[in-house]
Amino acid sequence: MHYKKSRGPQLFNTLVHAKNQEVNGDRPVGSKLKIQEIRQMVTRDPAMQKENLTEGEIKEYIAQLQEHRTLKTGGLHSNNIAAARDVNATTDRIRRELDGLRERCGTYATFFIAGGHVNDQTPATWYVMDDATDFWEDVLDLMLNDIAHKFEQWACSQGKNIIEHDSLKNMQKQVG
Repeated sequence: MHYKKSRGPQLFNTLVHAKNQEVNGDRPVGSKLKIQEIRQMVTRDPAMQKENLTEGEIKEYIAQLQEHRTLKTGGLHSNNIAAARDVNATTDRIRRELDGLRERCGTYATFFIAGGHVNDQTPATWYVMDDATDFWEDVLDLMLNDIAHKFEQWACSQGKNIIEHDSLKNMQKQVG
């Protein structure tokens, strides 16, 4: 199998992102314009046509989109509910990937998810494919709910949640 590197941002996508920030930035949820409307606005706006943009403007638009994507994939969440939604979305994506892998290659997998802080909104959860539950329960004599609960307790005891991880004291401890 050959895996491709992800492509960089395309100009049209950067312009749509910029227009979205411009028109939807201050609007409350529910009153924001749909992506199709924003795309039409970009195609109709003479100032957003490639021939009317300088090289510096194009680079700035691309940099803004890249910064947005980086923040979206690796940035901190503003609250525990946003973090829980991110965990749920990512967990669903992992499940779909593993299900596809099972169908293509006949693999088995199990994974556990647990928050690293007692105040996390994400409950400990697990996912198991096909009959892999039999391995945990019959071979190791462990129930998956018990493992997930113990994993959550262990994760919380590690003291490596985002706030503690980013403190000056912990950074000094890691360096020294």
